[in-house]
Amino acid sequence: MVEAKGGGIITHTVRVTVGADTLTYDPCCVHANPGERITWEIGDHHGLAVIIKAFEGPLEARTLSARMGEPSITATVRRDAKPGFYPYALVAATRGALLVADPEIIVPPPDGRGGR
Repeated sequence: MVEAKGGGIITHTVRVTVGADTLTYDPCCVHANPGERITWEIGDHHGLAVIIKAFEGPLEARTLSARMGEPSITATVRRDAKPGFYPYALVAATRGALLVADPEIIVPPPDGRGGR
């Protein structure tokens, strides 16, 4: 889901769902331009972490986390983020396990071409 929030900033929302032994997310990858935001929502009272696998990732931090009970994580794509495909680990903590998924953030070239 993509929407403009306060001040016209575009926010991409990734909905994270924790099952008995699975972690699912929608959409599977986020196409975000510099200056846009990404929010990962997890409403199930689980801890959540986003870990960028690239040495120099597109977000202001390489690791982001929300404690159990916090409903979301929001990050901004750096203004100087280089175009590319950025795999990241999405990790949810349950009472008995850590569940991991491997989606990606895609920063398109400035002319908007080059997506999948």
